[in-house]
Amino acid sequence: LLTNQTLLTSPDTTTLLARFVRTSPIASRRRDAAPLARLKSVTRLAPAPDSSTGGRFCHFETPVMAWDTFSTASSPLKSSSLLAAAAFILTSLPMALGHEHGVSHIQEGETVSQEPIDTILWIHIFIMMLAFGVIFPVGMVLGMTKNRWHVPTQVFGSALAILGYFLGHMHRGRQFLPHNVHASFANWLMIIMATQVGLGIYLRLHLEKGINGRIRRFIKPAHGILGKVSPVLAWTQFLFGGITSLGFCQADHLGQCLAHFIMGSAFIAYGIILTLLLLVGQLWVRRSGRSQEFFDSIVIAAWGCVNTFTEHRWGTEWVRNDWQHTTMGIIWWCAGLVGIWLSRDRDGNPKRNFIPGFVIGVTGWAMSAHPQDLPISAMTHNMFGKTLMGVGITRVIEVAFVVKDATGVSADGRQTNSWQFIPVFLLYASGFLFMGATEEQMALVANSGLDHVSYILILYSFAFLLFLFTMMLIHLFDRNANTDGKVALANGVPVANGRPGENRQVRDAEEFELEGLMSDDEDEARKGLREDTDDDQGLGSPSSPMADARSHFVLPPQSSSDQPSSLVNLSTPTTPPEQPEQNIAKMPSVKNPNGPSKNRLANRALGAKMERRKKSEANRNKIAKTDAMRGARPGLAPTSGPNAPLSKKKAKKLEKRLAHALRRKMAAEGEVVMQDVEEVEEDKPEEGDMETEKIE
Repeated sequence: LLTNQTLLTSPDTTTLLARFVRTSPIASRRRDAAPLARLKSVTRLAPAPDSSTGGRFCHFETPVMAWDTFSTASSPLKSSSLLAAAAFILTSLPMALGHEHGVSHIQEGETVSQEPIDTILWIHIFIMMLAFGVIFPVGMVLGMTKNRWHVPTQVFGSALAILGYFLGHMHRGRQFLPHNVHASFANWLMIIMATQVGLGIYLRLHLEKGINGRIRRFIKPAHGILGKVSPVLAWTQFLFGGITSLGFCQADHLGQCLAHFIMGSAFIAYGIILTLLLLVGQLWVRRSGRSQEFFDSIVIAAWGCVNTFTEHRWGTEWVRNDWQHTTMGIIWWCAGLVGIWLSRDRDGNPKRNFIPGFVIGVTGWAMSAHPQDLPISAMTHNMFGKTLMGVGITRVIEVAFVVKDATGVSADGRQTNSWQFIPVFLLYASGFLFMGATEEQMALVANSGLDHVSYILILYSFAFLLFLFTMMLIHLFDRNANTDGKVALANGVPVANGRPGENRQVRDAEEFELEGLMSDDEDEARKGLREDTDDDQGLGSPSSPMADARSHFVLPPQSSSDQPSSLVNLSTPTTPPEQPEQNIAKMPSVKNPNGPSKNRLANRALGAKMERRKKSEANRNKIAKTDAMRGARPGLAPTSGPNAPLSKKKAKKLEKRLAHALRRKMAAEGEVVMQDVEEVEEDKPEEGDMETEKIE
C-alpha cells in the first residue's frame, strides 16, 4: 500500500513513520522477539517529489518496512500484520499533519523553525494584544467605577480572546516546540479568564438570599482581585510570546533573560505606581500618615536583600558581573534602611527624603559602566544607565526644590508640576531599555544592520505609548469616579471624588460649635442666634437637638443700633470684632441698672473668656502647624486624635453634648446681662430628652 500511494506529507516523513511504527499495537504483540524488532530500513526511505504536484506529493520508490531482529527465534512479520500497520499509519498520518506544531521543521538544538511568521499568527498576535492589552484594562477601570459599560466591554474582550486562542492553534509558517512557556501559560490564562467571566455572571444575577448571600461576600472580592491581576498576567504572557516567537532565553541564556525582564518590568511597574500617586494618589499618601519615600525605601531594602544572595551562584567562582550585581544589592538594602529612618522627623511626622532618587542614580551609574561583548550592547547599556541617572537626579530635584518636602504642589492633590512627570517617564524608558538589552536581542539587532540610535529611539517610542495609555486609564477612572466631570466643591474646598463625606459635614459642625464654646462670643449671645435652615449640615435641622435648644431660648430684644444677626455658616465660622471693654461699660448691672457695671462676676467672666480665647487660638495654631508639617490640607480628616472622623453614634452623642453646653452658656450670660431677672422654674423633662430652660 505504501510503496505505490501518493501521500501529502512533510519533508521529514520518515521520522513520523518511524515514530508511529514503534508505538503501534503490532510491535507490542510481537512478544516472541527479545528484544523487539526495530525499524531499520526507514532511514533509507527517500521520497521523490512529484513535479506535477508542485513538490508537495511524493512517490515512495523503496520499501518502507524491513524488520531486522537480534533474536534468531523471531518469526517473519505476517502479511496481515503488515496491512494492519499500514492501515494504522494511513489513518493516523492526517491527524498528525493537521496541525504543524511538530518538530519536523525545527533543527536540532533550536526551539523554533526558520520559516517566517504567517498571516494567521500575526492576526493572533494583534487580536490578543487588543483583547488583553487594551480592552480588558479598560473594562477593569470601568468595573472599578461601576460603569454600565463594564459588562459589554468585558464580553467583547472575552470573545476576541477566544478567537485569538483558536487562531494560535491554526497557524502555519514558523513552528515551535509543543511544550513552550507561552503555550503552557496561555492555557492557565484562559482558565483564569473563564473563571472571571463565570464570577461576573454570578454577580450579575444578584443572588443575595440564603446561601447565595454568604457566598457573594467571597465571590465579589475574588472577582475584583482577578480583574486587577489580569493586566499583570497579560504583560507576562506578552513577554512569553515574544521570547517564544524568537526562540530566546534557552539553556545558558535563561539566567540573564530572567534578570533583564524581571528588572525591566519592575522599573516599568514603579513608573506606573508613581503615575497613579502623582495623578490620583496624593490624598491617599497624606491619609496614610507616611511619606512616599517610606514605601519606596521598604521596596528598595527588600529588593537589595534578594539581589545580595541571588546574583551569585554559590559554590562557583566569582566573576566580574557577580561582584557588581552583589555589591549593588548591598547598597540597595543599606540605603533602603536609611530611607526608612529618614521618612519621619523628630516629632514622628512624615518627612520626604532623597534616598530613593539617590539609589536609582547610583544604580544607573553602575549599569552604564557594565562591561559588554558587543558594541551595540555597550551603547544600549550606557543609555540605560544614563536614563536611570536622569531618574535619580530629577527625583531629588523634585523632592527638594519643586514640592519642597511636601506631598504635592497643591492642597487638594489635583495639581501637578510639569517637572514631576520627568522621573516618571524616564522609569518607563529605563524599563524598556533594560528589557531590550539581553544578549540574544543584542546579537539579533547587530546582525540586522540596525544601529544603536535607531534601536534606542524605538524603545523610547514604546515607553511613550505605555505612558500615554496609563494616563488615559487614570483619566478614565477619574472622570467616571466624578460623574459630573468637574471638581466638586464642599464649602468652597475641592474634594477628592466630588462628594463630601458625612464625616466631613459632622466635622464642620463640630468645629463651629467648639468655636462658639471656646471663644465665648458675648455679642453673639446678646444679639441671639437665628435658627439655621441649611438641611445639609445636620445640626441646623428642626429635628436636631441644637435646633430644639435654640427654639426654647427667649433672648433679650435688640436695640436700634444693633445690626441684625446673619445666618450662621457652619462650614466657615466667623468671629465678630472683639470690644470687651465697651460691652462691659454699657452692660447694665443687676444691682445698679443706671450706672456702669462693677459686678465682679462680670469681670471674672471677661477674664475667663479672654483666657479661653487665647487657649483656643493656641490650640488651633498648633493643629494647623502640625497639619502643615505633615502635608495635610486644611479640613482633611486626620487619622487619629480629637478631630478624627466619628461614627454616627458618637457624632450624635457629641451633638447633644454641644447643644447642652451651649444652652448652659447662654443661660449664664442671660443672668448677667438681663435686668431684674426672675427665674421661672420649668417642668422636669421627660427621660431621654434634652433638658431645656427658658429665661423670661
